[in-house]
Amino acid sequence: MGQWELLRATLIALGHRVSLMPGRPGLPDMVFAARSATVVGGRVLGARYRSAEPWGQGQTSAVLAWFAERGFGARLEPVFAHEGERDLLPAGPRLLAAMGPLTETAAHVEAQAFLGLPVVALELADPRFPHLGAALAVLGERTAAYYPGAFTPGALRRLTRVFPERIEVEESDALAFGLDVVCDGRNVVMGDRTPGFAALLSGRGFRPIELDLSEFAAHGAGARSCVLELRAAR
Repeated sequence: MGQWELLRATLIALGHRVSLMPGRPGLPDMVFAARSATVVGGRVLGARYRSAEPWGQGQTSAVLAWFAERGFGARLEPVFAHEGERDLLPAGPRLLAAMGPLTETAAHVEAQAFLGLPVVALELADPRFPHLGAALAVLGERTAAYYPGAFTPGALRRLTRVFPERIEVEESDALAFGLDVVCDGRNVVMGDRTPGFAALLSGRGFRPIELDLSEFAAHGAGARSCVLELRAAR
């Protein structure tokens, strides 16, 4: 709880508005808010878990109900599997979509139709990185940080076209969930166990803010996994 409170306080201190989604009994993964949905233009695409946890769809229903209570009219409980922003990452005018063990390819079509963004499919090649969000951090419309070894050659070529400015991170930093960050275009809220990546960010003009998130890293997550960005309609 202490690490979660520190993350929340840090985002508020940076000037961001933070809404809280209360946990519910029997839904243990709600702390990883990014895993529950993707929000673009005020439209909420819920997650559908490919794994067999019995709480999975109960969690999606709870999250979509929370959005309904707050006036988000366009909501969808999907048919095809993906895990929210861990697999579907908005990047400016496009949606980066994982091709991996936890994401069905048909989810790309469903997401594109509902969110109204063209999909860029990125195939994951390393089983240690089953989620796109573990291998890639979107730092802006033109800039991303990524671990090249997590992707197929075709995916790397597509990343080159999408992001003219790229930061390659070391395998050790990627395995320490260093790419699971929250970036507002200038500040990068991240764990404190990837100093090499933090130095690369500083060298590119970003301001890394390193927090102790070791309890979340022990469960395969970092700052971004705990935060779901609510992109309002324009």
